Amino acid sequence: MNMAKVSQRMMLRLLSGTGRLLIKVMQVLSINLGYMYANGEGVPENYIRAYVWWSMAKTQGNTTAAGNLDILKPKMTPQQIADGQALAAKCYESGYKECD
Repeated sequence: MNMAKVSQRMMLRLLSGTGRLLIKVMQVLSINLGYMYANGEGVPENYIRAYVWWSMAKTQGNTTAAGNLDILKPKMTPQQIADGQALAAKCYESGYKECD
């Protein structure tokens, strides 16, 4: 079972709801996805995807995600960071439907 895909599907389902609980759950899912991609836990290691998911949580005000990004960025090339920013914007603008 691909845990990253499961978490993405859960996030899409949660988007139909509203409220602070939804935001908190989305932050946790985003942080977990970022961790999985940053460390190759259940998915291939991918700093760009880790950047995307931690960026999503950071924009929702999550300080853990912001700290994780500060640790991740020095490991990335400028092109990887640019790709991560572009994919994060695409993911957000599509309502989390185009995050691959």
